Amino acid sequence: MTCQKDAPRATGNRAVAAIRLAPATVPGAMRQVVVRDTRMLSPNVRGLTLACSDGQPSDYVAGQWVNLEVDVGGVLDKRAYSIASAPRGGSPGELEIAVT
Repeated sequence: MTCQKDAPRATGNRAVAAIRLAPATVPGAMRQVVVRDTRMLSPNVRGLTLACSDGQPSDYVAGQWVNLEVDVGGVLDKRAYSIASAPRGGSPGELEIAVT
């Protein structure tokens, strides 16, 4: 998955995407997120910490996933990812996903 051509840390810019919690609590509702942090979890897996731009908490339960939509060169790329962080863990409005 490519959120943007330049890494957010390298440029000082934040990669922007939109997520929908699934199953959706509000059908069709998308929330804009920024990539707050990235780290390698293993040689083939990168963890992404996503923060909701609206600052509102991300309410989710264990086993829930997000549908992530990213504009890559004018083409909307949509993928589903399991949430890797514990519910209500970390900062409100943030969640983690793992990308292979």
